[in-house]
Amino acid sequence: MLKVCWEGGKEEVYPYVWLKDNCRCPSCYHKVSHSRLTFIEETDLKAEPISVQVIEGGQQVEVVWQDVHHSTYGTEWLDSRGFSEESRQARDSRYRLERKFWGSESLDDYPEVSFKEVITDDVALLEWLRQLEVYGFVKVKDAPAEIGQVRLLAERIAFIRKTHYGEDFTVQAKPDPSNVAYLNGPLQLHADLPYYEYKPGVQFIHCITQYEGVGGDSQITDAIHVARQLQKECPEHYRLLTDTPVDWFDIGTDETGEFYKLLRLPVICTDKNGQIRRINMSQPQRDSHFSVPPGEVTAWYAALVAYYRLLSDPKYCLQFKMTPGTIITFDNLRIVHGRTGYFSGPGERHVQGCYLDWDEVRSRRRVLETKIDPYRSLYNQ
Repeated sequence: MLKVCWEGGKEEVYPYVWLKDNCRCPSCYHKVSHSRLTFIEETDLKAEPISVQVIEGGQQVEVVWQDVHHSTYGTEWLDSRGFSEESRQARDSRYRLERKFWGSESLDDYPEVSFKEVITDDVALLEWLRQLEVYGFVKVKDAPAEIGQVRLLAERIAFIRKTHYGEDFTVQAKPDPSNVAYLNGPLQLHADLPYYEYKPGVQFIHCITQYEGVGGDSQITDAIHVARQLQKECPEHYRLLTDTPVDWFDIGTDETGEFYKLLRLPVICTDKNGQIRRINMSQPQRDSHFSVPPGEVTAWYAALVAYYRLLSDPKYCLQFKMTPGTIITFDNLRIVHGRTGYFSGPGERHVQGCYLDWDEVRSRRRVLETKIDPYRSLYNQ
């Protein structure tokens, strides 16, 4: 392995097989597309250099391999790709920004950004995207209270993720609705679209007209934070909600025609490291089919009820009334949202929403970091 001692005393080692695999010469690497040109089966597992030297005043490291192939690596490029635990942790923190979990008492001053600034200023846009990734919830204030603004905001980032409800959707009380969101009764805390295997990760809801009487308040809870609390307080409830598969479905007809979505996943989805990556919660879309042994059913229901009670506890649940021109933006994999009931006629409360994918949101954040804040950027050539 190649050992490099950096200024400040930091040391890194680089495996030779990795160095040769990442040769930056024109025969091995296409600079314009940032793409490797070599073939996998040609990987030199026994790569060894015959010489290594620092050139260009310390800006480059030149390696000559046993097959006389020459490779040159920028020292900044090498430094950003260290294999030490410290370097890997630093990269992980920029690959996906570290989430900060919250309850209502710790998010009294929840993040807010200006619609006009986000639309016109890339620095404000970057700050909004960072806050959205970290906190999972950001208010965008002072948007025009007009149809189409949620699309304008979304397309400042990327393209809208279309679902069977269309590209953007309108929520108003109406007769014979295809979704309970179109009723004016209470809307229980939920995460949208649990029946999508690759469900949209970011959701926007824009208040155009608000009901002026009592009711119609928005509710927001950091469901991953609450799940972590549930794990501490009742590990068995947590285990049941992470291990038990649940059928989520949506059947009906809307803008795109007839649909029948069905997906089987637990309420709390974790990755191989036990980190919570997705919450599925939607009482109306939980199927009556339940593929578990009958002796486990009551215990699972007890776990679900305990979790929901925590989600709706004022200690964790933010409740506020959106004003016309406010857009709430949130992580649909992490945040559950709801609405208190209101007693009005059609048209007295009007919101419009849409979805984006986290892949596109994070991509936009990284592009902006490369331009505005290159120190934090993951990529350098």
